[in-house]
Amino acid sequence: MSPNEMTFRKQDVERGLTDNEKKKFHNFLQKMKKLKVLRSGDVRGGYIFNIRMVRLYIWLQNRPGQIIVDDSE
Repeated sequence: MSPNEMTFRKQDVERGLTDNEKKKFHNFLQKMKKLKVLRSGDVRGGYIFNIRMVRLYIWLQNRPGQIIVDDSE
């Protein structure tokens, strides 16, 4: 997924998860929907980010070999 893609499919993400992680991922998605960060997409198992900045943040946090430093101190 690129930082510009605002949609994803649950099954695409689940491919790399263990059974235990899949259960946690399902709960995570439900909580994100409740917080209105995500909404259901047009296709079954599809999700859409409501906020572009959240999508960018998640992408930045998951780039291989990259560490995001918190300089808020």
